[in-house]
Amino acid sequence: MKISKKSLLSILLIGSSLLLLQMFEVPTRTVINAQTNEQTNITNLTYDGERKVEFNKNWRFKREIDGNIEDLDYPYTKTSATAGAYEQNNATEGDPNFAVDNDSSTIFHSPWDGTEKSNLWITLELEEVTKLDTLRYLSRSGSSNGIVNEYIVETSLDNERWEEVSIGQWSNRQNKWLIAEFDEAQKAKYVRLTAKSTYGDKADKFMTADEIRVRIAEDTEVDEKAAEEVSNLLATLPTKGNVTLEDKDAIEAGRTAYDALTEAEQDLVVGYAKNRLTNAEAELEVLKGKRDATQVKRRIYNLPKASELTLKDKEAVKEVRVMYDDLSEEAKALVTTISQLEAREDKLTELAN
Repeated sequence: MKISKKSLLSILLIGSSLLLLQMFEVPTRTVINAQTNEQTNITNLTYDGERKVEFNKNWRFKREIDGNIEDLDYPYTKTSATAGAYEQNNATEGDPNFAVDNDSSTIFHSPWDGTEKSNLWITLELEEVTKLDTLRYLSRSGSSNGIVNEYIVETSLDNERWEEVSIGQWSNRQNKWLIAEFDEAQKAKYVRLTAKSTYGDKADKFMTADEIRVRIAEDTEVDEKAAEEVSNLLATLPTKGNVTLEDKDAIEAGRTAYDALTEAEQDLVVGYAKNRLTNAEAELEVLKGKRDATQVKRRIYNLPKASELTLKDKEAVKEVRVMYDDLSEEAKALVTTISQLEAREDKLTELAN
């Protein structure tokens, strides 16, 4: 059978295309339509009669989730950590901040003597609210004790109300970056990793981490409606000179809503609304200082006179000192009876000697 030059050329072109697909493993890639957010495999992007898919124009490759890539991480230098329980006073194992120090010689470790399963968690605190989509966990080396098996990842804006964003299970591999991809990107200031189970000789008794990172989500969209809603919320706060202590919850809610916006969205919040918030916060702090200073003065007044003090009054005097030390410098200046507290402290020292 004779094959025309045109047919032969077509066969060669098809063969070359298939070879290129195999060389670059294109069939395994996922792409997203930038206009519709529709996802598909690249092998589905085919010619359909006269309708041709404009790949370069409308489609982009979906971001690969690679545990070893750190380019998209939120800066570890702007991250601190707390934990349910951890080994104390050890130079290389224990402190949850060892999980955000970028030092392979240190690890976060729960107490060596073991702890309640409910304590097997670690929380990262970011310096500012950030939209995140992934948590990266580097397992320890040298031992499998405490490597996280089943996990839950949660996010929060205030460290009180939490939203579950990822549930899964990691394999028992040492010195390996493991990934927890969020169900969807979330704005967060706090991220908590809880171990539902862990590996090791004493499973579920320990939790460890060499390093933990969170990844910044790809987000170029600006939610103008969210910025408008926050502007309207802040506009309801009391004006300068009209703030009371009863406005505390409303002011704090306004701050939480504003901080939840991205920087681009915060730029869209109208200026007078931002000023309303900062002025209200400043006035509230002054009012709280006056209230707390009054409470300290009242506690000093209610203490026994210095001449009547006994060592049994030591704890009461100590409590008032703690209250005073916790005041802001401005509030301390309002406690005009501090010398009376100092006289009682001097008397207790004299009695103890």
